Amino acid sequence: MWRRSILHKGLYIPWKTIFTSLPMWGVLFGHVGSYCGLKVLMTELPSYLIGVLRYSVEMVTLHIEFDGSSIRRWYIPKRYIFTGLGFFALMILYSMRASLSVAMVALVNSPEKTSLNATEKFVTCSNLLNYEVNERNFDFQGVKYDWDSTTQGLIFTSFNYGYVPTLLLGGVLSEKFGTKWLLGTSVLMSSFLYLLIPVAASWGSNAFITIRVIAGLTEGVSAPLLTLALSNWSPTSERSRIVSIIFAGVPVGMVIGAPLSGFLCSIDFLGGWPSVFYLFGIIGFVWFLFWIILMSEKPEGHPSISEEELLHIQRGKCDKPQTNHEVPWKDIFLSLPMWATCIAMTGNIFGFIFLSTDLPKYYKAILHVNIRKGGFISALPYVVEFFSLILCAYIADKLREWNKMSITTIRKIFNSVGLFGFALCLIAITQSGCRPELIIGFLCLAMFSNGFLYSGHRAAIIDINPKHSGVVCSIANAFSLISGSFSPTIAGLLTESGDTLENWNKIFYITSAVSIGCGIFFVIFGSAELQSFLACSRRCYVPKRFIVAFLGFFGLVNVYALRVNLSVAMVAMVNNTEEKANVFNSSGDECPYIIERDDDSTMDQSNLLGEKYDWDAKTQGMIMSSFFYAYFITVLTGGYFAKRFGAKLMFGAGVGSTSVLTLLTPVAVRWGVIPFIVVRALEGVGEGLTYPAINTMVSQWAPKLERSRISSAVFSGAPIGTVLSLSASGLMCKSEALGGWPSVFYVFGAIGCFWYGLWIIFIYETPDEHPTISKEELFLIYESEENQLSQKDLNIPWKKIFTSLPMWGVLFGHVGSYFGLAVLMTELPSYLSGVLHYSVEMSGLLTGLPNLLEALGGMMASYVADKLISSKKMSVTAVRKMFQSI
Repeated sequence: MWRRSILHKGLYIPWKTIFTSLPMWGVLFGHVGSYCGLKVLMTELPSYLIGVLRYSVEMVTLHIEFDGSSIRRWYIPKRYIFTGLGFFALMILYSMRASLSVAMVALVNSPEKTSLNATEKFVTCSNLLNYEVNERNFDFQGVKYDWDSTTQGLIFTSFNYGYVPTLLLGGVLSEKFGTKWLLGTSVLMSSFLYLLIPVAASWGSNAFITIRVIAGLTEGVSAPLLTLALSNWSPTSERSRIVSIIFAGVPVGMVIGAPLSGFLCSIDFLGGWPSVFYLFGIIGFVWFLFWIILMSEKPEGHPSISEEELLHIQRGKCDKPQTNHEVPWKDIFLSLPMWATCIAMTGNIFGFIFLSTDLPKYYKAILHVNIRKGGFISALPYVVEFFSLILCAYIADKLREWNKMSITTIRKIFNSVGLFGFALCLIAITQSGCRPELIIGFLCLAMFSNGFLYSGHRAAIIDINPKHSGVVCSIANAFSLISGSFSPTIAGLLTESGDTLENWNKIFYITSAVSIGCGIFFVIFGSAELQSFLACSRRCYVPKRFIVAFLGFFGLVNVYALRVNLSVAMVAMVNNTEEKANVFNSSGDECPYIIERDDDSTMDQSNLLGEKYDWDAKTQGMIMSSFFYAYFITVLTGGYFAKRFGAKLMFGAGVGSTSVLTLLTPVAVRWGVIPFIVVRALEGVGEGLTYPAINTMVSQWAPKLERSRISSAVFSGAPIGTVLSLSASGLMCKSEALGGWPSVFYVFGAIGCFWYGLWIIFIYETPDEHPTISKEELFLIYESEENQLSQKDLNIPWKKIFTSLPMWGVLFGHVGSYFGLAVLMTELPSYLSGVLHYSVEMSGLLTGLPNLLEALGGMMASYVADKLISSKKMSVTAVRKMFQSI
C-alpha cells in the first residue's frame, strides 16, 4: 500500500527532458514511418488488390488478416502436443497391425473355395446368402506366395512372441531411461521393420516370421512408455480426457489401417500389397521426427512451456522428491487394486482380441457379407468407440471437477458400464437371429460401451501409482494379453465342427461371461486412490547371489540344450528310411510286437522336415563324438582360464560362442561333413570352459550354509536344459512353418545369445565388485575363511592338487556320473527310435523324463544336505559321501 501511495503522489512528468531527448525523437520518427506505411496498406490495399491484381473479395480478406499487426501470440499448450503425438503413435502402430490382416489376403495364393450359395454348410442364415456378390472379382495386386493357414497363423502370432517379453521389460526400462527416446525408437524401429517386410516375404516365411518377432520386441515397450509419459504430462483434472484421446488412436488405427490397406492392395501402386508396408513405414518415420523435435522427457524440461501450464500440470501431484528409483516389486504384486486392474484389462482385451480377429470371419460365415463390404462394416464399431472415448473422458473429468464422487467411484462406474454393457450387447446378439442390421447395431453398442473402459481401469493404472505406472501397465498388459490370447483359440475350437449360428453363440456367451466376471472383480477390489507403497516406498532388494544362481541355472540350461539338440536333430537330418525298413522287416527284430502298434508315437521319418543327408553310422558317430574330443581339452584348462581371466568372462564366452556356432550349424551342414565336424569341435571348445567357470562362480558367491542349495539350483539347469531341448527339438523337426530340423539350431542359438546379453549386464566377477550389493549380503558371503582369500593370488598349487587323494576321489565320482549321463544324452534317442520304434517327438519327451526327475531329486537332496550340515549332526565329508553313494 505504501508503494502505491508514493506512486500516486509523485506524478511529476519531466516534459523538458523528454522533448529535448534525441533518442526519444528517433523512436518517434521510426514509429511515424512504420505507422504511415501500415496505414496505407490497410486502407488502400483492398482497392489495389481488387482493381489492379483482380483478386476476389475472399482472397483480399485473407491478405488483410495475414498482414494485420495486432494478432496476439498463439500459444499451443504443450500437453496438447503430447496428446496429439501420443494419439498418432498408437494410430500408426495399430494401423500397421490391422493392415497385415488385409495384406495377408493379398499376398497369399488362396485356394478356390466353393460358393456359399452352392453349399449347405451355411444354411443357418440362408436368407442372407444374397449378401455374397462378386467376391472373386476383387483382384489384389502383387506377388503371391503359397503359404498354408498354419504358416499364416504363425506369422500373425509370432508378433506376440516378441511383444510379451518386452512388454514386461518396458516398464523397467521406462523407470531407468525415461520415455522420450525409448518410445521414439520403438516407433522408429517398428516403421523400419515394416519397410523390410516385402523383402523378407520374398526370402521366405521364416524371414517374415523373424521380422514379425523383432517387430513385437520393439513395439512391446510402447504401451508402458506411453503410460508413464501420461503420468508426467497429464494434470489430474484432465487425466481421463488425455488418456482417452491418446488411446483413441487404437480404434482409429484399426479403422484407417484395414480399409486403406484393402484399397492399396487393389491398385497397381508400388507393386500392389507392398505399398501398404511402404506407406505406413514412411508415416512412422515422419512421426519420429515430430516427436524428437517437439517433445521433452518431462514438462519441467520443456524449453518453451509456460509457467501457467507447468503449474497446472504439477497441481495435485506429489511434491515429494523422487530420490528412490527402486521399483517396489513385492508391494506392487501384493496390491489388490493392481490385480483388480489386471483382471479388468483381461476382460477388455479378451473381448477386443475376439472382435478384431474373429469378427470378419463371423461376418462372412454367418452373415454372408462380402469381404470388401465387410471391411467397412467391421470398421464401423471402432468409429463408434472413438466417439465414445471422447465423450466418456469429458464426462469423467467433469464429475471429478465437481467433487460429487470419489475418483474410485468414478472409475468403477465407468468400468462397470464398459464391461457389463459390452457383455449385455453380446448376449443380445445371440437373441437377434439372422438379422444383420440388428447384429451390427448391437456390435456398435458393444464398442460404444468399450469406450467407457478408458475412463475406468485404464486411467486407474495412473491414479494408483503415477511414479511406477509404466511398470504397472507392463504387468497389466502382459497378464491381460496372455489371458486374452486364448480367445481366438477358444473360437477356433468351438467352430471346428462348423461355422454355425449355435457355435458362434457359444463364443459370444463365453466372452460375455469373461467380461462380467472381470467387471465384478474390479467393483469389489478395484481402487483409484494413491497406494501407500508409492508414498512410503521401501526398497525392494533382490539378493545378488540369487541373481547369480538364477542366471547360472539358465546358463547351464543353454549349455545342455545346445549340447543335446543334435541327438534328436540327427534322426531328422539323416536319410535312413531304407535302413529302417530292413530292420522292421527282419525276423530278428528285438521288439517285434512294437512294430504292430499303430499310433502317433511310432516312428515315421516321412513327416520329419528339412534336407536329408546320406551319412552312415560311422559318419554320424564321428559327428557326435567330435564335440567331446575338443571338450576334453578346454575342460582341463578351463579352471586355469577362469582364475586367470575371470569366471564371469569364461562362462559367458563359453555359452555365447557355442550359441553363435549353433546358429551357423545349418550352413556348415550344407557345406559338408568336415565343416560340420569342425563346428561341433569348436562348440566343444566353448562348452569345455563352462563347468570350471561356473564352479568358480558358485565358490565365490555361495555362502557356506547355502552352498548345497545354490549349487543344486545352478546345476539343475543341466537336466532341465536336456528335458527342454529333447522335447522341443522333436516338435521343431516336424514343424513345416519353422523349416524342420534347422529351426532346432536357430531357436536354441538365439536363446543362448539373448542369455549372454543378460549375463554380461547383470553379473559381476566377485561380490565385492558389485556396485549395489548390501553390506549384510556381503558379510554373509564372506563370513567363511575360504571366501576371504585374496583373489589376486593366481598361483595354482598343481603338485598338491594332483597328489591329493580327495581330489582323485571327486574325479572318479564325477567320471562315473558323467559317463552314464553322456550315454543317456547321446544314445537314448537313437535307442528309442531305432529299437523301440518311437517317433522323434516321443523319443525326445521320453529321453527328457529321466532328466526332469533328476532335477527334482537334486533340489530335494540339496535342501536335506544343507539341513544336515547346519544342524552339525554329521560332518560335511559324511554328508557328501552318503549322497554320492546314493
